[in-house]
Amino acid sequence: MDEMKCDISFTPGYRWGTTVLAGGNILMDNVYEMCGITYPNVYTFELKGERIASLLEDIADNVFNANPLYQQGGDMSRLGGMTYDITVAAATGKRITNIKVGGKALDPNRIYSVSSWGGNLQNAGDNLQEDKIRAVYDITRDYIKRKGVVDVSNESNVTLLDYDCGCPQKGRTTCS
Repeated sequence: MDEMKCDISFTPGYRWGTTVLAGGNILMDNVYEMCGITYPNVYTFELKGERIASLLEDIADNVFNANPLYQQGGDMSRLGGMTYDITVAAATGKRITNIKVGGKALDPNRIYSVSSWGGNLQNAGDNLQEDKIRAVYDITRDYIKRKGVVDVSNESNVTLLDYDCGCPQKGRTTCS
């Protein structure tokens, strides 16, 4: 978001790469481990607020649909610049609530600047800024060089409303 000057960022839900401990040097190898894929381009474009809400619902349905034949992918997109609440067991189209961008309620009629990589989200938007297209590993490298020290927040931008842990099971709202 810092590099692309956007309101919201969407990134894939990757869970691989070597852990870099606090105080350790972040090497280019670490950056490639986390984002060295064959479709690394970051795209910046515009999305209307109502389209963002609809996309989040579609992604949630792909991940949490009760019918496994309708499940696609395996993760909700990681987001920057926004927060939301999710009720995993809710009906299709009713899972995502309380969406905020920059701490303010999502305006369904506002046009937001969005950057994304690792997928085709740019095809859902308008006004693609072709002059800004860059590989995510180059953007990450430049950010780390500019910042020197990277401080990663452990604060979640998603609130899970119907489970108290990350292992939902049908008919249960707690994990024991």
